[in-house]
Amino acid sequence: MEKTDKKDAKWIADLFKHALVAGSFMPTANIRQLRDLMCYRFKLTCFKSSEKNRYQNCLTVSNIQLASVVSDTFGKSSQKNIAKLLENPDDISFDIESLIHGSMKDKLPDLELAIDGYITPEQAAKLKIIKDHFDNFESRKAELEELILALASPYQQEISIILDAPGFKSTFSAIDVISEIGTNMEAFPSAKHLCS
Repeated sequence: MEKTDKKDAKWIADLFKHALVAGSFMPTANIRQLRDLMCYRFKLTCFKSSEKNRYQNCLTVSNIQLASVVSDTFGKSSQKNIAKLLENPDDISFDIESLIHGSMKDKLPDLELAIDGYITPEQAAKLKIIKDHFDNFESRKAELEELILALASPYQQEISIILDAPGFKSTFSAIDVISEIGTNMEAFPSAKHLCS
């Protein structure tokens, strides 16, 4: 079968010449910039998740099972315990109770079992590097979000309208919608056209 790419291109060019091809949606420069920043924010979120998984893997390899007791190994109480462990990985006899939040006191026996592992010097060093990397991503994401909020400030009314819709709780979710479709709905002849 003969390829028709060249014929198709010629046909589309001929249609365009006679103004028979509908223009594509092209958001304003501000909206395009917002989209670019929101895409980068998504990437940073993914990088943070990867580092969290890497961190948890290091703990698992070292038989530190905090994740089975606490909901977030990056929470304050967990991080205080891990920091204490990393100061001297051979010593697990420290006072855990002084490092945990009051609501976790009833989990004390489970926490003592959860930190009863062995962290090699290499794993300890790796954990520190991962945590520093994670914290760096956290700081960069916070800076980026300030930039996004500043760029999105002219769209406060639209953001409020989107946040009134069920399922939208985060300002950044609303900004994400605006960054994809803009604020001028006249660019879309119908709801179906917008969704496609």
